[in-house]
Amino acid sequence: VGTGAITKVDADELYVPGPFRNIHGDWSSDSKWLAYTRVTGSQFRRIYLYSLDQKKSFALTDGLSNVTDPIFDRGGKYLYFFASTDAGPVINWFDQSNNDMRSVNSIYLVTLQKETISPFAKESDEEKIKEPSDSAKIKKETAPAEKKPAGVTIDWDGIQNRIVDLPLKAGNYGSLGTGKEDELLYIEYPFGGGPGMMHKYDLKKRKDNEVTEMNGYEISADGKKMLFTKTNVWTICNAGEKPEPGKGMLNMDAIQVRTEPNQEWPQIFNEAWRINRDYFYDPGMHGANWSAMKKKYEAFLPHLSCRSDLNTLIQWMCSE
Repeated sequence: VGTGAITKVDADELYVPGPFRNIHGDWSSDSKWLAYTRVTGSQFRRIYLYSLDQKKSFALTDGLSNVTDPIFDRGGKYLYFFASTDAGPVINWFDQSNNDMRSVNSIYLVTLQKETISPFAKESDEEKIKEPSDSAKIKKETAPAEKKPAGVTIDWDGIQNRIVDLPLKAGNYGSLGTGKEDELLYIEYPFGGGPGMMHKYDLKKRKDNEVTEMNGYEISADGKKMLFTKTNVWTICNAGEKPEPGKGMLNMDAIQVRTEPNQEWPQIFNEAWRINRDYFYDPGMHGANWSAMKKKYEAFLPHLSCRSDLNTLIQWMCSE
């Protein structure tokens, strides 16, 4: 998915040639569904869910808001995502009129099955009658074993009517993720840049708590651990929990990375050439023979002495 080219899409989707670039996606727990975003003609991102069984994509959002970071709940009941309704003036980075504007987003949840009750549905205030201990014991012993679902199912009929927003104020949010089931993680970043504050929202308790400051994080496959970074310090701790003082920090000073410039620099050069070929607004490349430009400038590759030389070479090629 990271490097393969898009060769076929549904007729109602916007075709984007080239590889899967700038697409944030997430797999369902049974690996049967892929949630991803695509840029529409209005520059807003829209969420699609691709079914591996049906080999077809389904649109989840209507394209009237800018949506990002679709994440499946680990139990397969919900899909979470960010959405912004004031991103219009700032979504296009090339528009200089947006320099003094800011957009915010909110966190949304959609129940994937009709029978799944929204975690924010009104609760009954009726008191539950406690059964006698003996009766409860007999009931527990005779109760049939709970069957685990075969996989994630999605009811598309009326699914947009099942989208609700979490009861949180809009903010500069990012890095949506899940640790335990019914727990949602996200980072609230300051508008001026720098580390943000991780929050953990508990759906059952309907409570939001601050965890710890960080720049970003990754959750382990089983959802139990997370690796996060803050100002170049890397730490491993329990997912969604504040690390113990002085524990879990990785010794990054012991890490060495071997590089092969004579292999990396041609690849970087080729990527710069290819990206301009695929995404330059004029298919005619302003009259430049782009294939000939590649041959002209790649002849300099064996003579580069540093990365700065490579940057200069790419600038020369793109100036054509």
